Amino acid sequence: MALTVSSLKRKIGNKLDARVIYFLYEGKNTEPLFIAPFIENSNYINSQEICFKQFSKTENDEGRTSVEQLVKLAFSYKENHDNFKKNYDKIIIVFDLDVYKNNQLRMNNIISLGDKDIIFAYTNPSIELFLLLTIKDSYEKIIKPNEKEILENNFINGKRFVNYLFSELTHINSKSKKGEVSLLSNNFEIAIDQEKKFLNHYIDLASFKLTSNLGYVFEKIKNLDFNINYFFTFK
Repeated sequence: MALTVSSLKRKIGNKLDARVIYFLYEGKNTEPLFIAPFIENSNYINSQEICFKQFSKTENDEGRTSVEQLVKLAFSYKENHDNFKKNYDKIIIVFDLDVYKNNQLRMNNIISLGDKDIIFAYTNPSIELFLLLTIKDSYEKIIKPNEKEILENNFINGKRFVNYLFSELTHINSKSKKGEVSLLSNNFEIAIDQEKKFLNHYIDLASFKLTSNLGYVFEKIKNLDFNINYFFTFK
């Protein structure tokens, strides 16, 4: 198992001893093409105390998309690279919860797979829910009226409903290599605000609930707070 690493360069720069935040994505196109431009071009996170890098999976590992496999890749990197500062640097694993089919027990067990160096960033059903949040007032006008269909996650014209809804509204193919989804990174903060107001971010409440903690994770990083709370019961 192997990962390649690339730096996400911000205008602000960073200190030589900065904490490194690595991103490891489930998907090959959508997540990196959306998240990387936000980090590089936005002033949302303006601390020089941290720097950002992202992993790319090698050809042999491209098929490794389950959380379990992603965690193994993360641990393999941690154990085999001396430049990773354990108990300090962080690996953020970005993934969708739809594969768990609203099985709450299985979702609860995800967190136990990691350790203090790993941060889990998830959406239910998928990243397209967060992409929809980049549209102003989209929760009340678009998402809430279609909540039942989004959570049922059935196919329409070969796409999961939330992906179909997103593409119909934006005329963007979120899975495309062309990178059109990167245009939405300019509205990332709109999505963060709507997520905070309207969505669940606790993994132990994610079953049959519109869920995202991606914005929550970014807000915590902005505040240099790496104590991520995944469970409502421990609030």
